[in-house]
Amino acid sequence: MRWIALQAFSIEPDAGGAGQSTCSDAAQQAISAIALGFTPRVALCGNAVVMEVSGSLRLFGGLFKLAALLEAHLHAFFKKNSLTAQIVRAQAATSLIAIGRLQLMRTGHNLPARVADMPMHTLAATHPHLAVLERTGCRTWGDLLGLPRDGVARRFGAPLLAALDQARGAMPEP
Repeated sequence: MRWIALQAFSIEPDAGGAGQSTCSDAAQQAISAIALGFTPRVALCGNAVVMEVSGSLRLFGGLFKLAALLEAHLHAFFKKNSLTAQIVRAQAATSLIAIGRLQLMRTGHNLPARVADMPMHTLAATHPHLAVLERTGCRTWGDLLGLPRDGVARRFGAPLLAALDQARGAMPEP
């Protein structure tokens, strides 16, 4: 499978004339509607729009052409509606990896070479447990994978393991 995660940030001038970056629900819904023109598998996940495009790649001439066409449609939409927006896009084999990469790109961090090196905070299921995980030395997805599964399930609950398995592609995503 191939997933693309997208976020739009509109630049709105404040009272001092400087621009502020905001993420609008309307912008995310517009992205969702445009994404539906490329694949029926589109979802809103927090502030991101995710789309599964593996079934559409051949129709649009591959991932590069599909992504370019998608971005052209998005830019045309924002221009037509007199909106200035920056669109951030990340792609990966699962939606959770794509969302994690999107978060890193948005904050200006470098993307790790391996999924196991993704920072812990990029997996939403870890958020309630971040402080404890950091105190135990877990800073990446790989660190969490290195812990005994039974202990992780007892301490943090099965949903954390399920999210990690879904992110790695070992379990289907809902």
